[in-house]
Amino acid sequence: MEFIDEMDGFRYSNMPENVEKYGFRAQTLEEIAMRLNEYDLIIPY
Repeated sequence: MEFIDEMDGFRYSNMPENVEKYGFRAQTLEEIAMRLNEYDLIIPY
């Protein structure tokens, strides 16, 4: 996750625990699904 931050990447999650504990940006599953087509690299966590 530090690498993603260093590369000015974004981290999204629909899980409140990830938002609070790891600083992910809160998104619904529908919002995340729409974003998948926008990115060249996706790292599942």
